[in-house]
Amino acid sequence: MEQNLSNNIVCPYCHKGFPLTEAITHQLEDTVRNEIEQKLMAQYTAQYGGEVKKAKEEALAWAQKTFALELQDKSDELARASQQVSAYREKERALLQKERELEEQKHAVQLGAEKRVSDEVKKAYAKAQEQVQAQFALELQEKSNELKGEGKKIRD
Repeated sequence: MEQNLSNNIVCPYCHKGFPLTEAITHQLEDTVRNEIEQKLMAQYTAQYGGEVKKAKEEALAWAQKTFALELQDKSDELARASQQVSAYREKERALLQKERELEEQKHAVQLGAEKRVSDEVKKAYAKAQEQVQAQFALELQEKSNELKGEGKKIRD
């Protein structure tokens, strides 16, 4: 029984006991497993490394080609959009020019109408003034004649 106790190890964390041979076996298994994995990885790399490299290169070439096509499509789309924007700007410029011309025509028509009204007012004022002067001259003549008549009566 003493031999059984000396072949056991107690875990310092969980205080559980287990055989010394199990700890050594586990450690050896890990070491052997790592060595086998390294050997297999080296063998795999030697055997399939060229194919993996070729596949990576093909994938990269495909991605570059796809990206180039997408970039060209986007570039074409941008060019079409730029042309549309230019066309819309030209239409906008033409419409603004037409609007300015219409505003100028409207202003010219307003000025013409105001000038005609002003001319008509001046004519009407001149005509009224002539009528007033003619009426005043007529009344003055009548008053003058009355005064001459009164002056004759007084002298006689």
